[in-house]
Amino acid sequence: MLQAPAKAPHFPTLYFRQRALLLPRSSLPSFVLVLRRMATRRTASDSAPTIRSDVRLEEVAASAASSQEKTVWSRSLLSSIYRCWCVADGILVALPACILLFAFALLSGQGDASHSSVARETSRRSNGSSQPRDSTKSVPKSLPVWENYDMGEMRRHLNCAEVFKTARPIHEQGVWKRMRDAYVQTVGAERSTIGSAESGFNGFSQPYYIDHNDYGRGIYANADIPKSSLVWQNFRSARFDDGSSYRSFLMKLPPNLACDVMQWAYVTDDEINVDLDEGSFCNDGGREESNIDFDKEVSRKFPNRADIRIRVDMQLFATRDIAKGEELLCN
Repeated sequence: MLQAPAKAPHFPTLYFRQRALLLPRSSLPSFVLVLRRMATRRTASDSAPTIRSDVRLEEVAASAASSQEKTVWSRSLLSSIYRCWCVADGILVALPACILLFAFALLSGQGDASHSSVARETSRRSNGSSQPRDSTKSVPKSLPVWENYDMGEMRRHLNCAEVFKTARPIHEQGVWKRMRDAYVQTVGAERSTIGSAESGFNGFSQPYYIDHNDYGRGIYANADIPKSSLVWQNFRSARFDDGSSYRSFLMKLPPNLACDVMQWAYVTDDEINVDLDEGSFCNDGGREESNIDFDKEVSRKFPNRADIRIRVDMQLFATRDIAKGEELLCN
């Protein structure tokens, strides 16, 4: 009798036979084992059919082809089901292990934190400290952004260019007092050089008034002032030994006042000075047009006040006769 040629094993059959060697039998339920056996065993159609003598060879070939298509479809379906189960089975096996590892890591972290806390407490006690540590004192405060600014950066920070686009006002006494209070708060009463911030006096010894002019604001004599007369003393001149305290003072003021202060400030003997009275409105006349200036020889005749630090070279005298209504110009 004639026999059909032997067929090569189908791919699903080889695949599941190999998988059967890798997966333990105990990890699969019984119905999956049935699927595996159904997918891996050879069916009756796989065996070589016997050809009867009374049947035509073409009919046998057509029947064998139809049977093979049905077998391939059945095996593909069973292979897909089995693959899906293998994936699900792997997830179910790995999930408990992941949960256990996570729980172990969490418990280990808590143990390390407790151990570190105990170690810190032991170290604190060994150093003789019986009081609990104040956490608020251990955290260093960050420096403000303007702490290391130069004057150009401070002007940009305060937007002084916009402030000076409009005419600046003539400050009333309440505004001067506000600036003096800010100065005393910055340097402390023991280091203040302006005396009592509450007092309303200023450094002028001659009658004057303030008015707007082409420069902005200016000081004008309200009476005739003879030559060599004392015009102004630095009773209200604030001094700063370092740039940090000066910047801190500026930031205590509104931006418009801080911009005014930076316009008025000057440096003498490595100190920053700013007059916190109407003396700040004195415009510069230069050597030719100025009518008030420092005079060390004349200033020595005026004794220093015990409650205010006054330098003998920080007093202004009339360098010539000054008429009423004339602007006082510094050199």
